[in-house]
Amino acid sequence: MAGYLAAAVSKSGKIGTFGGIPFASVTSFMSGYEQGAHYYNLVHGTSVEVLGWDSSTSEGYFIGEFCCMAEGRQHLEELVSAGADVIFPVAGAAAGRGAALAAQESDGIYVIGVDFDWAIYQPDLSDVILTSVLKHYDTTIKKAAEAVQAGKFVGGAYVGDITTDEVGLAPIRVSADVVTNSVREELEHIYQQILRGSLSVDIP
Repeated sequence: MAGYLAAAVSKSGKIGTFGGIPFASVTSFMSGYEQGAHYYNLVHGTSVEVLGWDSSTSEGYFIGEFCCMAEGRQHLEELVSAGADVIFPVAGAAAGRGAALAAQESDGIYVIGVDFDWAIYQPDLSDVILTSVLKHYDTTIKKAAEAVQAGKFVGGAYVGDITTDEVGLAPIRVSADVVTNSVREELEHIYQQILRGSLSVDIP
């Protein structure tokens, strides 16, 4: 959904992403972002391009670590120089803040946060934060604790998603001039489709 939103907002027809280190926990975010943009293209007959990650080749743009503000700024500026106007940093909080600061100093550049709601924790940057991709750890921990208490806890790999309310988008707080009401309605429709199972999302 974040990639769909980014593609909808983009004026240049190019959006970007960069990661910290190419771990699966990072590239899964980047792949989801890419999928969202591709779905926007399918729905609207557009050709918005994703810079910084190609899931077909597993090649992308990475800092090489999960810091720092300077690296986040640099990577955003390089993607902007390549034409991207909405950037999804998946490289840690410091790099994300650096990227958002650089976006704020530019004209018409936006970022999408990751893990937590950046607009709440960094209100000074909320004007350039379209939304954030959230991990609801509290929900996951609560479910695990309840399973233990009920004697039903089973170990092993577990994947939480939108349908289990363990990931999702933060509220969109920018104005309707940036994210129109029609785009907001499209996102809600997509969300409902995913919940009903009529729209599937690949798990990278």
